[in-house]
Amino acid sequence: MILTAVLDELDGFVAAAGGYVELGGKVLADHRFPVELAARMVSLLDEHDVAYLLEAPEAIYGPPGVDRRLAALLRGHLRSADHPDREGPRDILDTLRMSDDLTGASFGKITCFDSPVPIASIAEQIGPEVAALPSSIPDMGDSAGEVHLSWIHKALGIRTVIDHLGIDRERVVAIGDGRKYVSALITLDPVNLEKWAKNHKKTELSYAELSQLPEIRASIDRFLKRANSKLEAWESVKKYAILDHEFSVDEGTTTPSMKVRRSIITKQYADVVDSLYETEAE
Repeated sequence: MILTAVLDELDGFVAAAGGYVELGGKVLADHRFPVELAARMVSLLDEHDVAYLLEAPEAIYGPPGVDRRLAALLRGHLRSADHPDREGPRDILDTLRMSDDLTGASFGKITCFDSPVPIASIAEQIGPEVAALPSSIPDMGDSAGEVHLSWIHKALGIRTVIDHLGIDRERVVAIGDGRKYVSALITLDPVNLEKWAKNHKKTELSYAELSQLPEIRASIDRFLKRANSKLEAWESVKKYAILDHEFSVDEGTTTPSMKVRRSIITKQYADVVDSLYETEAE
């Protein structure tokens, strides 16, 4: 059972497409582009005259003049929280470090704007080591987007958070690849669920009945609200389903050592997953 109390003392965030995780002042993950790959990526972006930002926890890097390009391009899209009267993305530009040689920069994600070719095409030119995501800013089209290490995905950050909290990650199956947002299938710990039932005088109810109670869903909602506050918007879990039974060896969804078989789960529960994306435009 997910207990929201364990989150009360937490402070942190998840960034870089899930590649950087910090909680309670402790860095749990910090995945960066390998040096050679980073240099190739920067050279290709410069070759195509893309406006780009190299994002790292300690700084944001960009080529000379990118501040003016972004200020003009994003005027009206983003404003500083401290100075709403100032034009352009000031929160970003005020922390920007510009250099005419960024081939040695260390970073975990690249945000691109004003590209003459689709960002996905640039990622394809680099190869399978990287992947591209569309921009979360409206009306940017395929000339803007994010490039990240391909093995880092939407669910990675929240899995790291779950592991750090001591929550059994085998009870939370995050889904997001090829989708517009992250969803999750959740099962509950029967021992903790039984304790909850005793404390709330509901011992007559079965696991299936308890799992679908509004009070249980409210507990999960509170957990996700706090967990999502540590994630970038597109990484957060927007919808989920609580299953009325556990994953098991008998149904083929776990191995004998009780590791979840994610590919089988997504197929076996395809109808449940699809129901979480019925309004995928959200």
